[in-house]
Amino acid sequence: MRDFLRRTAILDRLTAPLCDAQALLEQIEAANLFVIPLDNRREWYRYHVLFAEALRLILPARERDELHRQAARWYQAHGWGELALRHIRQAGGVAETAPRRAPGADALIEPLSEREIEMLRLIAAGRSNAEIGEQRYIAVGTVKRHINNIYGKLGVESRTQAIARARGLGML
Repeated sequence: MRDFLRRTAILDRLTAPLCDAQALLEQIEAANLFVIPLDNRREWYRYHVLFAEALRLILPARERDELHRQAARWYQAHGWGELALRHIRQAGGVAETAPRRAPGADALIEPLSEREIEMLRLIAAGRSNAEIGEQRYIAVGTVKRHINNIYGKLGVESRTQAIARARGLGML
């Protein structure tokens, strides 16, 4: 498990087919080892930022570069050209040609629900969690849960990033 954690720490997002380890991902999530699901189907995950960074520090440069090349090949083969290019760059290589960008390469792992889009619009309007809760008749904890789901689906970590990403995707 330690080797798996260390070797997958280079990934911003991980999924069982990429890591070839569905059972291990489920075990890591059940053990609460700083893994955060990014979708409701529990297909995509990410490590807590600080945990991933600590794991990356113990990864030898040569191994890290090879892992980035492997990730780039997988992402390219599955239509995620932009992520493939990012891993090629992180491996210290420059792509001879940019990976072919598949239609929808920037699409979300899982689409936002109508409720989450509604929350996103309220966030963009500058509403606080308390104001959103009052307006939608839900608890602040529920608002936070919706916002965390939005962050995961958009692949962001803040309100500002969520708004920018949503605008870039034409959602706002």
